[in-house]
Amino acid sequence: MFVKAERLSQLSLFKLLLTALSSSLFVLLLIVTILIAVLSYQSGIEVLGKPYHYSYAFIIFIILWPIISLFLTSLLWALSASGLWLFSKIFSIKLEFKDVIETSLEQ
Repeated sequence: MFVKAERLSQLSLFKLLLTALSSSLFVLLLIVTILIAVLSYQSGIEVLGKPYHYSYAFIIFIILWPIISLFLTSLLWALSASGLWLFSKIFSIKLEFKDVIETSLEQ
């Protein structure tokens, strides 16, 4: 089954990218945070002459994860939306769905 897409919603593209990036960045940043916590457990890590220990790594993780996710999602969304817009000016976008289950929208 082929569906010809005349227009793609920018909001749905943003939601898709936000879901994908935030979940994958959560796992990646959590692994980095655990590594930092393990390495700084006894000695601590000095930043600007002040020692920080493992508990600060989790606080920084909680603060930075949504900020980094939103920033990267916005950047990739802008690039993807403009790229899809330029592509749709030259070619029509065709999507192929396999094993489509037809449902009735009437209630």
